[in-house]
Amino acid sequence: DTPRYGTGTLHRSSPTLKMADIDEKERLAHEKKCKEEFQELLTKDVDSQQEMFLKSFIFELGEDWKAIPQLAKSFKESCKVAGEGKMDMNHIQAAKFLQENGQTRTALERKRELKDID
Repeated sequence: DTPRYGTGTLHRSSPTLKMADIDEKERLAHEKKCKEEFQELLTKDVDSQQEMFLKSFIFELGEDWKAIPQLAKSFKESCKVAGEGKMDMNHIQAAKFLQENGQTRTALERKRELKDID
């Protein structure tokens, strides 16, 4: 079978289409795996999340890596002050935490950043 041109698509049995399908399947499988790993990471404590982050991004951070342990410590302290007995924050507490740590964002900016992460 040869590809048909001019219609914007290739014939179903062309090698190009099959390769594209494989690439898309691999991409989707990789995306699913990453989402599952991220969900698993969310169940871990702050120190474990920090360790994974530093192992993953230490070279990209350069000397800025030193700020991560301090940020994690500040996060844990802020969670204690919030008084809900767990290591997470609601959106108001998170906005306050980010502002106190020089990361002021509007609600729309935070929403875009979180969507980009998801």
